[in-house]
Amino acid sequence: MCGSFPLTPVQQNPVIPSRVCHGEALDCPRFVADSMLGSLARKLRMLGIDTLFLKDAPDSELKFLIRSGGSILLSRDRGLVKALGNLAWQVTGANVREEFLSIAPSLAAVNCRLSPMSLCLDCGGKLIPVSRASAGSKVPPYILERGLVLSGCSECGKVFWHGTHWKRMEKEIRWMEEEIEKERRRDD
Repeated sequence: MCGSFPLTPVQQNPVIPSRVCHGEALDCPRFVADSMLGSLARKLRMLGIDTLFLKDAPDSELKFLIRSGGSILLSRDRGLVKALGNLAWQVTGANVREEFLSIAPSLAAVNCRLSPMSLCLDCGGKLIPVSRASAGSKVPPYILERGLVLSGCSECGKVFWHGTHWKRMEKEIRWMEEEIEKERRRDD
């Protein structure tokens, strides 16, 4: 049975109280990233954290979506974050790594289970194994010839493979996981 913890801000980022269950990892909350946070949304998807990116949604639409959908808003807009209370996390930073660091304490506090490279970086759909035959024209012929492992998005249909950028992504994932773990140890 899940317990709750006091609603104290963690570096300006409140968390939802019922997310931590006596040290066991839970599924991450769903996030909505507003207009200036597209790169952060992709980073969170890289970790397997469900993040919807809404580039041009007005504040009224964001408020309605968050209040009715059980998601947490990620925003730079202090007024919007204040209006939503513990349903929003304030994002700060001059670049995407600093943005990630600004929410890492809250990600650590909710103790969510990460599932790296399980979501499409473009739309957030679930990635599923794809055969070379079904990938067809979505993948360059030389990729098919190399026999690389393929994954396809269940939503947008985009196909991904372990190409030259994969090692960079693995390094970035390790960095994000380490930052979350540092924050967890800090809380102990």
